[in-house]
Amino acid sequence: MFKNGLRALRLRDFSYAATLFLDAERRYRLRFSETGEFVNGCMYYTGRCREGMLNFDEARTFYDKVPQSSAYRPMVAKRVAALTLDSDSDGYSDAWEESEGTNPENPLSHP
Repeated sequence: MFKNGLRALRLRDFSYAATLFLDAERRYRLRFSETGEFVNGCMYYTGRCREGMLNFDEARTFYDKVPQSSAYRPMVAKRVAALTLDSDSDGYSDAWEESEGTNPENPLSHP
């Protein structure tokens, strides 16, 4: 299921990929009744899916679920920094401007 989620993410089918990652996480928790790196990976990739669906706040919510001790945390830090970067200081994040097709370095170009 996790592999299929990665495949769907690569194909930019974000909604389906998110469903697969959340289902994989749920099944893992039912079977092992604990969290681990597998669950952390599911949270990270679900956040990536939310970014793809332009739900940046939801993406941050999933990223926040990854603990500081996780091997996924450096990747989370990189994604969160990208979500909050505003190169031209116009109040719109670069991720949002890029998703809307505007120039994130031009303060006069925003959605």
